[in-house]
Amino acid sequence: MIRIISGTYRSRQLKIPSPSTTRPTKDRVREGIFSSINASIKDAYVVDVFAGSGAMGFEAISRGAAFCLFNDVEEKPYKVLKQNVALLKVEAVTEITKLDAFSFLKALQNKPKTNIIFLDPPYQYRSLNQVVKTIEEMSLLANNGIIVIESDHPFAFDITIYQKIKVYTYGKSIVTVGWKA
Repeated sequence: MIRIISGTYRSRQLKIPSPSTTRPTKDRVREGIFSSINASIKDAYVVDVFAGSGAMGFEAISRGAAFCLFNDVEEKPYKVLKQNVALLKVEAVTEITKLDAFSFLKALQNKPKTNIIFLDPPYQYRSLNQVVKTIEEMSLLANNGIIVIESDHPFAFDITIYQKIKVYTYGKSIVTVGWKA
């Protein structure tokens, strides 16, 4: 179990898929991420592409995001996401899909522009650059939108697209945050 750190659902416990399936973002890392993007959360439309337990999206909802669209291609995380939505009773402000990242991004074309996108794929995932490129090519991120990437290496955002980029290191986890111009 992991807990929500702050906001309406502070201290509420979330179920997590088996550790062999996902790598939940630690409290300390989530605290750092949300400290850096806090001013952008209120009323935001949030997307969590590799959701796992959904901790990032649920933290955003707890802190005032208007809506979170969760996605995970794996069956165990998908089931846990459904359980966590029911546990917190946030069905009205969430949606869950079970698609690969590129099919999911294609489906986003019919949704509102996204204010915050969380990308926390398995560390061995090798298509992260293409996922970000697809987000940019499809114009899925709103102006002044944010992409938060957690990986095992710093992500190189295109500085012609992102006005501000910050990198935070937490042991093996490296979080790269890019604010779209």
